[in-house]
Amino acid sequence: MRFIDIAKSELKFQKHLLKQFDALRKIKDGGQLFCKRNKNGYTSYYIKEKTGGRRRYVRKSGKEILRVYRLQAKGLGTFAAERAEMNIKLLNELIDKYKDCDVESILRDVPEPFKEKEAAKGLEHHMRKNRPFPQSEKPTRREELKHRTSFGLWTRSKNEAMNAEMLYAAGLEFYCERKLVLIDQWGKEHVVFPDFTIILPDGTIIYWEHKGMMGDPEYMEYDNERMKLYYLNGIYQPHNLIVTCDGPNGEYCGAEISMIVNNLLVPMAERRF
Repeated sequence: MRFIDIAKSELKFQKHLLKQFDALRKIKDGGQLFCKRNKNGYTSYYIKEKTGGRRRYVRKSGKEILRVYRLQAKGLGTFAAERAEMNIKLLNELIDKYKDCDVESILRDVPEPFKEKEAAKGLEHHMRKNRPFPQSEKPTRREELKHRTSFGLWTRSKNEAMNAEMLYAAGLEFYCERKLVLIDQWGKEHVVFPDFTIILPDGTIIYWEHKGMMGDPEYMEYDNERMKLYYLNGIYQPHNLIVTCDGPNGEYCGAEISMIVNNLLVPMAERRF
């Protein structure tokens, strides 16, 4: 949730509180309440009437103690209502003056000479470079996340790390092992974690699976079932799914991966900017 949405939600809540506090503030009793606490911790209450006169001691055993409770409720309500009113005033000012600092908002409001695509890409790259990179959301086998990229992302293999480095260098928005819920043909939910989820500027999502265990029969069976799930949920090649794999002996095809990133994904992102 965006900060401004949180502020608007809090404003609504403060207005709700103000209505409750205001009901207490409007209690009809013009008396003033005073108290005195002795060294033993005993509290004595006194009431002074609005019309004047001296403070009058209130016996706790008498009926007038109910008036003490009423004046306490009114005093608390008045104090709380004034605080809520101040919060409402501050929140209204904040909502009126607050400006989002995401790239899209900045480009919308910045003067025309600074709206060039290259400058925008540079700003976005700088912002991404200086914030913590989201880590894998997959809860199992966390001990396998042993390979750290230059920008702080932990991956399960060196080849995944190199893929991530290329995506990052290209200035693309992406996530590693982000949670994705898929529905099978019987309506059952399955949670998967694609190797890479790439989000283009217009919101289009591209999924990328890099397979490193093609010689393992169990992995192949699992992968076939996962590909079926992807297809049932509208995720398939070449529409919105990229599939790459290591060579038979674990070879990494860096040149080909670079072509996918720079000759396919980057132009797609630029067309949707």
